[in-house]
This record gives sequence, C-alpha cells and structure tokens, in this order.
Amino acid sequence: MGENIIIDGVDVSECTYYSHNGYKNVSCMNAHNGMMKCENFPCYYKQFQRVKAELEQYKKSKQASYEVMQVEWNKARNELKDIKTNNELLLNINSKLKVELFIAETSLKEQIEENEKLKQENHAIRRALKDENIINMIEKIKGEIK
Repeated sequence: MGENIIIDGVDVSECTYYSHNGYKNVSCMNAHNGMMKCENFPCYYKQFQRVKAELEQYKKSKQASYEVMQVEWNKARNELKDIKTNNELLLNINSKLKVELFIAETSLKEQIEENEKLKQENHAIRRALKDENIINMIEKIKGEIK
C-alpha cells in the first residue's frame, strides 16, 4: 500500500480506477465515462468507503448498546436470583411460623380445657364447702335445740 490519497475526506489510494500517472490532477479511469477528475465524479468507491465507515460506527454504537444491555440484563438476573432466594427464605419462615402457631393454638386449647376443669373442680369444692357448712350449721342448731 502506497501513500494515502484523500479526496473529499476519503482515502482513494486503494481504488482500482484511481490513476494519477505522476500528474497533480488525480483522475478516475471509469469505464463508462472515460477519464474524469475524482473531485467532480460521483465516485462509487468514495461512496462505498463512506458507507463502510458509517457501518463501522453503527457497529461500535450497537456494540456499546449491547454491552450496556448486557450489564443491565446481568443486574436484573442477579436481582431475580436474590428475589427467588428471599422468597424461598420467606416461605421457609412462613412454614415454621405456621407450625409454631399450630403448637401455640394447641397449647392454648389445652390450657383453656385445663382452666375449665379447674373451674368445675373449684365450683364443686365450693358447693361441697357450702354443703358442709350448712350441715355443720344444722348440726349446731340441732345441738342447741336439744
């Protein structure tokens, strides 16, 4: 590759139609139009090089966008993993709390039943004491009457 020859901001040194033959005026040996000055000719090579440069810029832009999206995707995926892990922990805690609640409810029912039995026994004892007091009073009264 020789020295770069820039025309309209594009290096045309690789153009197959390019010819300068040592002259200052760079020309294009186009098969359809003969020899023309590159500056004045709608050169397909220059157009192709511009489109190629635009395509490279577009690829870089898309690659940068892809990399940003990949970072965002990884963040979202990690957040989802964290949410799933937290959800599993919460489900586990919920299950344990349900078991503990069931045990507490069962214990409470047993305590209520025990309290009810104690109330009944207390009531029976009070009744018995009242009956005994009544009997004692009757005996006392009988003794005084005699």
